[in-house]
Amino acid sequence: MRKFRSPEQWQQILEDQRQSGLTISEFCREHKISTSGFFTQRKKRQASTAFVSAKVTQQTSTEVFRHEHQHIVLELSAGRLTLPTGTSAEYLTILLNGLQA
Repeated sequence: MRKFRSPEQWQQILEDQRQSGLTISEFCREHKISTSGFFTQRKKRQASTAFVSAKVTQQTSTEVFRHEHQHIVLELSAGRLTLPTGTSAEYLTILLNGLQA
């Protein structure tokens, strides 16, 4: 029998899986959740996340912005990613959503 779960319950399930250290298959088996349902719900939530938290770590003067070698720099725990300022917003959205996973 199919069990209905609210969006809040799915959000908690997805968070519990992330923190569990288990693979998705192991987690779903242990909690009696279909893996296809899990992936469907995860994809829905990733697609609906339009906001990415950001923080200014260093302000630069307007003189720097006039320089022809401008970059977008993303500081990650795994390292630093530098992109040209002409990078499209669409590509940045796809990239940031990919980094969330």
